[in-house]
Amino acid sequence: MRRARTLSVLSSILSSILTLQAALYCLEDEEAPLLQYLANARDLLGRPLYDPQTALRLARQRNKLQACVQLLCDLNLYEVCAPLWPTQMMMLTYLC
Repeated sequence: MRRARTLSVLSSILSSILTLQAALYCLEDEEAPLLQYLANARDLLGRPLYDPQTALRLARQRNKLQACVQLLCDLNLYEVCAPLWPTQMMMLTYLC
């Protein structure tokens, strides 16, 4: 019982640290490091190790559109994500 509680506390601390790391990536001007972090900070089953709802809120506040689309997909909110695709594609066309 004590071991299970210790693992739960450690898991909670790890999630908090990884969410903080996502927040720090949101502060950067470039979006690529944040996107790379969101893709790599996952467990063996592909689930995010950070809190995706918090990361989405932070990415939205910093206008990180590609990260928002990725996080909405991670949260299975495809119907919210679909209207953003044309905007994202226009941005990619503009940048290339």
